[in-house]
Amino acid sequence: MIRSAQALVAGGALALSALAVGGLATTGATAAPASTPSAFSVQGGASLRLDHAATYTLRLNATGKRLWKASSAGDVTSWFRLPDGRPAFTDTEGVAVAHLSKDRSTLVVKLHAGRIDGFTANGSRALDVRTPAGALKTGKGSSKATTKKVGRIVLPKLTVDSSLYGTAYTHGKSTLKQAFGEVVHYGDDSQAAISLHLPGLDDSEIGTSGASVALVDGDGYYPEEYDFEATDLPDFVDGTSTYELSAGDLEMDTQGYLTSDVNSGREWSCLGGDGQGNYYYNLEVSGLTYRGLPVASHDFGAHVYIYGYNYTADATGLYGDGTTVTPEWATLADKTGSAPAPGAKPKLTWVGDGDEPNLADSLADDVYVTWPTGVDGSGLTADDVEITLHSEEGDSLTLVPGTDFEVQGTGGESQIAILYHNWAFVPVYSTMTVSVDGAAVGSTAVSKTYDIGSVYAYEAQQGGGGTTVDGTVVAYSFYGLANLTDPTQVTTAATYTLSVVQDDTTYYYAEDGDGVGSLVTDQTAAKTYDASGADERNIQLIENSVYTTTRRNQTEDKTVDGDTVTFTKSYSGGGLLQPQLTSGLEVEPGYILPTGTTWVVQEKWAWQPAIAVGWTGVDIQPYTGKFEYEVEVGASQQFTADEDVTWSLLNAQSPDTTIDENGLLTIGEDETATTFAVIATSTTDDSEEGVGTVNVKVVAAPTP
Repeated sequence: MIRSAQALVAGGALALSALAVGGLATTGATAAPASTPSAFSVQGGASLRLDHAATYTLRLNATGKRLWKASSAGDVTSWFRLPDGRPAFTDTEGVAVAHLSKDRSTLVVKLHAGRIDGFTANGSRALDVRTPAGALKTGKGSSKATTKKVGRIVLPKLTVDSSLYGTAYTHGKSTLKQAFGEVVHYGDDSQAAISLHLPGLDDSEIGTSGASVALVDGDGYYPEEYDFEATDLPDFVDGTSTYELSAGDLEMDTQGYLTSDVNSGREWSCLGGDGQGNYYYNLEVSGLTYRGLPVASHDFGAHVYIYGYNYTADATGLYGDGTTVTPEWATLADKTGSAPAPGAKPKLTWVGDGDEPNLADSLADDVYVTWPTGVDGSGLTADDVEITLHSEEGDSLTLVPGTDFEVQGTGGESQIAILYHNWAFVPVYSTMTVSVDGAAVGSTAVSKTYDIGSVYAYEAQQGGGGTTVDGTVVAYSFYGLANLTDPTQVTTAATYTLSVVQDDTTYYYAEDGDGVGSLVTDQTAAKTYDASGADERNIQLIENSVYTTTRRNQTEDKTVDGDTVTFTKSYSGGGLLQPQLTSGLEVEPGYILPTGTTWVVQEKWAWQPAIAVGWTGVDIQPYTGKFEYEVEVGASQQFTADEDVTWSLLNAQSPDTTIDENGLLTIGEDETATTFAVIATSTTDDSEEGVGTVNVKVVAAPTP
């Protein structure tokens, strides 16, 4: 039943009620007495129950001799707050509109819940009204800001329990090749339970017509790189929707760039994601409603793992046995030239190379504590210090005392040597908080947060591996660059010259100032052409990826001495610039621009033996290279492993192609597959880390 509100005046104060128009009744609860006089009261106490997309009426009554100012009328959406002070609604205008009574003692607020686009908190919450300073006029001037509880938002809490996990095997290649027909596949237990929680929840009240799942921002990827198809949300049963991913739902997008070769385009890379083929994605479910009110969106994770290629050997050649971080103990004055004078409070000072702490390199970063005069800081230990890293995506990591950092003291100062080496590309930690418990040495606590770099800006090559042919497209995807707007920022100029062989001599096409062509034998005198255009290398920057097309056997006709000569185009350039040669590049929070190296070197640093993580697998012999081990049709080959394994084949086509329990491979006479994989699975570890592979190339038997 709908009741109208009547203002009851008693002793200069008003008792108020909150009303719902459109079929929603309110409770008659009375607010607890305030410990101090309030500038206004809520008629009916804190009785609002916001749980339908209806229109609610609130009456805010000025107490004592206070009156509402005329400026308080109008849009007051921003007055509605959660107990922690945050706005209650994601939209801060248009939801609540206030009107003054004639005597200005009452402010009538119409709360149009149907206009709420979203709530800033998930689930049910208390709801406050916080009037700004100056909203009320008193005999002594304007009122201060005042907060009163007006009721409660009653909405289901949205939770997601996700085990979404997909894998793909690269057949020994560095990226997932279309030629093998391999896609990311998801197991039967790969799903996310999207649930709403509220006593008495009614599935029929859940609105899903505007609900969807989207790929949203995260570390190590950009949503624009992907074609995401799994946007629909299944129906809710008993408050839960079971969401799944299928092959093809999440794919790297070539973003409209023309490709024709099966090795081309943007492909999943074993170097992508965390640097070792682990891709961690953020998905977001949004647009759900309950009884017409929006349910706050919620993020959840999905994990895709691309494996089948071991970069450890490459990393060993680049980095040796790996990198270690060792402390360098010294007084602050030795490192800075002069130590700050001790003050009344402890002071933290960071010392390191560059503009901010770099946790991605192999150098220790130092934070010094300068203690007040008379404090002996030599007794400070690592257990008295807490160091926490935070990412823009909400990830955090607390460093381990004695392992990730060490502490030494020399009387008036303590040195905290940070040894933590962040090897992975994700998460990207962008701040570091150092907190010191000064009580351990008889002083006060001190804490400071620093902007840091934890990941080098990097690139991952996608596409173009295997056998390069005319038209093969290579994509270089860059991560952590804030102002990448032109391919010339990260690639060398693409050019070509024209050459022809006549009488066993190579000639090059040249032109004089009037454009008259001639033949020269000195290549440096040849005319150079721009090869970046669409008909040539077709170099394009699309979002964060630079695309290039390989050109081979291209010709061009030119007139020389009145004759038409067909020249072959010789291409050069279009490769990656060394990072230190790039100009004007800036990085996103948490990233550092590498210097003194190349992009290619940088992308393999996570595969150092010292890291000892990633897909290394069982060692299978014989193994002649990264791509193929050749076996003739009809022949046999004995394989061995460095531990007890079970043997299997992947993608062999002939039933006569077999491998026995001892690793003896036999190729059937009618084998049609050109390549397949020999798989060795550890008998004690059947995870990806316990699997070894050799990609076998089938070759014809020699002609008798």
